[in-house]
Amino acid sequence: MQGDDLVKPSRIKLGDPAYDMVPIQSPSASSTLLKVLTYVLTRSPLGPTIRRVLLKDNKIFLLRDLASQIKLPPLHFPMRRLSKEERAEVEKNDCAADDELCIRDVVAAASNDSADHTLKSILDYHQAFLEGRTTPSKAAKKILATLHQWETENMNIFSSVIDDDVIRQALEADKRYAAGEPLGVFDGVPVAFKDMLCIKGHKYYNGRDPKYADDVKVCDHDDELVVNFRRHGAIILGLTLQVEGGVTPLGYNSHWHGPLSAYSRNRYSGGSSSGSATAVATGLVPLAIGFDGGGSVRIPAAMSGLHGLATSFGRCAFGLEHLMSTLIKAGPIAANAVDAALGYAIMAQTTTQYPDHFYNKMYDGAFHGVPKPHLTGWKDVQDLTGVRLGVYPAWFNDVPDDIRQQTNAAIDVLKARGAEVVEINIPHLMVMTFAHAMKIATEFAKSFDVHYSKPTYYLEPNTMITVGIGMSSSALEQLGGEVIRHWGFNFVTSLFREHQLTAIVTPSLGQEVPILSEVAKEIGESNNAMTIRVMKYASLVNFLGLPGYSVPIGGKVPSSFDPNEDPATTRVPLGIQFIGDHWSDAKLLRLGHAIEEGFTRRLQPDKQMSKPIYYVNPLE
Repeated sequence: MQGDDLVKPSRIKLGDPAYDMVPIQSPSASSTLLKVLTYVLTRSPLGPTIRRVLLKDNKIFLLRDLASQIKLPPLHFPMRRLSKEERAEVEKNDCAADDELCIRDVVAAASNDSADHTLKSILDYHQAFLEGRTTPSKAAKKILATLHQWETENMNIFSSVIDDDVIRQALEADKRYAAGEPLGVFDGVPVAFKDMLCIKGHKYYNGRDPKYADDVKVCDHDDELVVNFRRHGAIILGLTLQVEGGVTPLGYNSHWHGPLSAYSRNRYSGGSSSGSATAVATGLVPLAIGFDGGGSVRIPAAMSGLHGLATSFGRCAFGLEHLMSTLIKAGPIAANAVDAALGYAIMAQTTTQYPDHFYNKMYDGAFHGVPKPHLTGWKDVQDLTGVRLGVYPAWFNDVPDDIRQQTNAAIDVLKARGAEVVEINIPHLMVMTFAHAMKIATEFAKSFDVHYSKPTYYLEPNTMITVGIGMSSSALEQLGGEVIRHWGFNFVTSLFREHQLTAIVTPSLGQEVPILSEVAKEIGESNNAMTIRVMKYASLVNFLGLPGYSVPIGGKVPSSFDPNEDPATTRVPLGIQFIGDHWSDAKLLRLGHAIEEGFTRRLQPDKQMSKPIYYVNPLE
């Protein structure tokens, strides 16, 4: 072994407090150039060598250099097990997620909000049905007619919708309301799910090209998450589009020609839960479920002006087909804080209702299972005394000025209500970002191993490149990354404890919502430098198993425009992110509620988002 293949601890010092986030070096391409680049990197004899050169140019050797200084074993699944005292504190609550009285209390708090919502909430649906202003079946028919009309305009959002089944569910909800016996606030309310789980009777594509997905089968069961929403009367609308395999946070899938942003046909919608975010942002549903392995709930929420919660690792039970991932967690995407909280309550009940689930077994052999979920404190947003917010200045400020200023203005509202800001430092952010990137690329490579090896199976060029990069990582680098994960896991856990932090605060995105060019719509684009910028504040949450919550804080005029955009009317959303300690999801939901009530709804018109260009009100 020579040169960079040798471990050299002198290149990096464990605990160095210097801010280390730097742009990565990577070719970018679209259209014909992307086809050529994909062939060279993934099909030519020189491909493996070139991929290793690219990894070395971006200092992949630092994973081994840093890991050689850490005296800890690799950490595969980032699940934190609590002491008896810690568990008692975490579970000390007066609002259990499965407590119907608590849920009613949350709804009552939301009903006191007189704000005019462009996007209709779960409570809006429930009240309209209770008052007889419309019915679940009428709303469902309008939703179906709208989404099919949009499909004729190449505004594609869903990969699978079965109209007859949707109407059947809605008619059953009609009967329950007519009898005065609705199952709760979700009864008759449409909910959508990312194309990464099973809904009985639907095809599950995982974003793959339907023309080549000959191994796609019709699901013969409902995923645990789907079962729980059915139990509460929700109408299961269908599966939403996602990027192929979830490999990019940008959001566009060239196989399906969508989704596009609800606000501009020439902006990315954010991914990989792009269809779920667009379904909410256009008003088709008040709540959609996504999965987050590298920002895939929070990034599309931020790019679409929505709430998006990536829950603690192990918080929500879902199908075993996804548990090969050490990074993915499920989470709600919603238009407002109360819907995010209600969606979380239904989702988080799954680990209690499935005591033998893999997550409960991993936690303590399913003896007690993971800590019980709750919504304690959600409505307490006027007095934030005792809330401590960690800010790493160099990281926080590493965005364009207008994003930083709007995020700081949102924090000022929390400070005015008693929250305290604490300056913190997190060493080795770039190395942990790189370790996360290699971990998720390797998991993608495992997922697409068979398809990648078939010359006749068509994958998007960006998918091919990402899978190829994952296959180029060595076992030593993967183990080094997991050793670094263990160190980071312990460091950030100690950071929360020593500073008594409620959350760490960052902007949601490292740049404004990117332009989706007409050329990129052909076969996608590969732009790893932009991808890493977009994900600047996302990776740590998945790498360390933490909960992360993106909350909308208005919008701004973009710094550049696509030729097809009108500079006079185009705006892009902005978001603030809260990162919590393990199992602290409820604390983040409270902060999101406080931002919405105290900041976002009080913004001046020039700081707000415009109405989506694709929009429907199913209750009219």
